[in-house]
Amino acid sequence: MPPDVQPGRGLAKRARLEIMVGVALVAAILVFAWVKADRRDDTAPESSKGSDTASIPADNDPAPIAETPTGKQRLDKRVIDHPSLAQSPLAKPAAKQKRAVTIPGLVKPFDPEPPPPLVYAEPPPKRILTPAEKTERRRARVLRLSAQSIEHTRRHDAVSGALLALEALSDMRDVGEAAKTTLFKALYAAYLNRREIGVLKGHYRYVRKAVYNPDGARLATVSSDGNIRLWDPRTGAEIAKMDGHDDEVWDAAFTPDGRWLATASFDGTARLWNADTGAEVEVFKGHDDKVAALAIAPNGRFLATGSYDGAARIWDLESHDLVAVLRGHGDKLRSVAFSPDSKRVVTASDDATARIWDAATGRELAVLRGHTSFVRHAIFSPDGKRVATASADDTARLWRVDEKGGALIADLKGHRSWVDAVAFSPDGARLATTSRDKTARLWNGADGSLVAVLRGHESWVNAAVFNPDGETLLTASSDRTARRWAARDGAAMGVLAGHQGEIWSLSISPDGHNAATASGDGGARIWAIDPAERAAQKATHHALWSRTDNGVFTVSVSNDGRARLTDATTGADIATLPGPAKTAAFSPDGQRIVVMASDGTGRVYAVFNTLETLAATLKATMPRKLTRDQLYKYIILPDAGGY
Repeated sequence: MPPDVQPGRGLAKRARLEIMVGVALVAAILVFAWVKADRRDDTAPESSKGSDTASIPADNDPAPIAETPTGKQRLDKRVIDHPSLAQSPLAKPAAKQKRAVTIPGLVKPFDPEPPPPLVYAEPPPKRILTPAEKTERRRARVLRLSAQSIEHTRRHDAVSGALLALEALSDMRDVGEAAKTTLFKALYAAYLNRREIGVLKGHYRYVRKAVYNPDGARLATVSSDGNIRLWDPRTGAEIAKMDGHDDEVWDAAFTPDGRWLATASFDGTARLWNADTGAEVEVFKGHDDKVAALAIAPNGRFLATGSYDGAARIWDLESHDLVAVLRGHGDKLRSVAFSPDSKRVVTASDDATARIWDAATGRELAVLRGHTSFVRHAIFSPDGKRVATASADDTARLWRVDEKGGALIADLKGHRSWVDAVAFSPDGARLATTSRDKTARLWNGADGSLVAVLRGHESWVNAAVFNPDGETLLTASSDRTARRWAARDGAAMGVLAGHQGEIWSLSISPDGHNAATASGDGGARIWAIDPAERAAQKATHHALWSRTDNGVFTVSVSNDGRARLTDATTGADIATLPGPAKTAAFSPDGQRIVVMASDGTGRVYAVFNTLETLAATLKATMPRKLTRDQLYKYIILPDAGGY
């Protein structure tokens, strides 16, 4: 056998050839049968084509003779019985028609009757509504939209509530005082309870993080679309777009002086940007895998990056040089954080440990062991003496750390699923944990004792942050909402609703007045943490504000500790003012209301005496429009008679 011929190859080739010849023969037989049947149909008379009882003479019968003006002519024996012979002495062959070809051995295709022509019925004439019917239709629409507005406000989406109520303004003519009062109540409730003050649109994939700069004049958002955007949080205007990364951007932080913004990306790099112009300053390369976390030292000197390659790196922000590589973990790094004095770094890893390092030298100072699954997050307490860790083993842990190492203070048990994040209050007295069991928990920040279980979210709780004054806690959830809680006892204080996707992270402005949320719906939103009319008042102000009515409304405090606004003439309830109340009164000019709490502080609310002024104020401050689904469900479909 020649060396280039493999055994069995000739047999396989011969078999393929035989198969091809067989297929060709079968195809030739089918084509022959097809052509033969087609010819037979072409020469058959119409009567034989359309009926199984057509008369066709035998092949050996003589063809009949017909007399014609030109002489005798033999007729086609196959058309002798054609009906046309009754009208003409000469039978004419039937015209050739397209017919379905029947192949012997196959079922003849079904040739259905043509469908009857479509008949379009004329629509009945539209009845013209009487003036009374038009008025009743407008009144019903006002009442329907007002009820839907109040329901949205009750479910903490006051912006959608206001937008629905504003849709009813065009139908207010001659609807009656009852309908006007109902709409006024809906608008007032939305005004008093709205929190959403800005929607930042531009990203086209998940927004992973939104972070304020130190003076609150800038807000940065980073996204899975690979872009970073700078915004003015007061106006919602986009300042700059930075698109140097080649993959998802996962984390960001401003330097303490606000000059620079650092970002971490799945492209394996971290980058430094000018926080005013958005210009790229430096690219930090060296990691062998995704960079998922970063932190900037409180003194503004160092940048720490954590990577899926299992290492952290320390960079000098002035020289942009590499300072140290922190190696020791055996799996991905999930978080990095500096101590308050900028001398130490804590890292959290999927190897079930957290480690403490010297920031200047990269020397390992302590290994915090005890968790039995991934450590998702680790941070220092404000005094730098404790570390809190969150783990996928359904627990958090509180550690005492110093130059000599770390020791366990408390094992924080109670969650029923992964604990994803931890947060200390500004004074370190409270520690918050968030979990995939749909709850957050408050703990004593010193000894780890449980303070409260925060229930209300309907999905994973992804992040938590304390207000700078330490009095409130905000949590972000995959249920598309953020919630406010009292840090002292965990009492629920409000819901921020409006996102159409999961909320991954949140940030509070340095003055504590506003919060920013980053969501899977591709947007970020700005919220007023307190009502927009917030203004802390000293108790002495109440001595000047003693009126309980302004000629249009009356204000009073009910037994449930709430201030209520009622119509001075009819006594109808108009609005319930947010927050606890001990006393309430109008300003001397009757244009504002001060509500005083038992702790001596209060809030001031604007008073709107007419529906028109309230509606104009709301129109001017709406941060968005109704969504497409809301328009269809609440406006288009009902107006078309779908409800």
